[in-house]
Amino acid sequence: MNRNNKGQFMAGENHPNWKGGFDAKKYRDEYYSKPENKERQKIAGKKRRKEKPKEITKYRREHTLATREKMYTSITKRSYPKKNKCELCGKEKRLIYHHWDDSQLKKGNFIKGLWLCNRCHQLSEGLDENKNLGKMYLKLKSSI
Repeated sequence: MNRNNKGQFMAGENHPNWKGGFDAKKYRDEYYSKPENKERQKIAGKKRRKEKPKEITKYRREHTLATREKMYTSITKRSYPKKNKCELCGKEKRLIYHHWDDSQLKKGNFIKGLWLCNRCHQLSEGLDENKNLGKMYLKLKSSI
């Protein structure tokens, strides 16, 4: 045996100290199922949120998206407007990211969307669900 393949020969089941392998998922599930470890994890999360609230808020704004069905993480959204202004009406309020294409919701993808206030977001959701709603509204408004 030469030097180059010695590491390969002594790895895994071929190594004299092999004890059947290590299942990380099983270990992690067992660890966090114990009440004292769950509590430790909660405390660490609270401490992290207390120490770096702005960084966490900024990260969540740019990389998480909640839909009716699921919460998506590890995605990328357009950056949050600096003055908290709705991109539709221009009012300064708390903003929600409105996206319209669920097929983009995969890890690491850039999600197209708009930063809207709650009122504009509800309006845009209604328009997305029923394409003729806006036309019908304008037609009814002009007929009255």
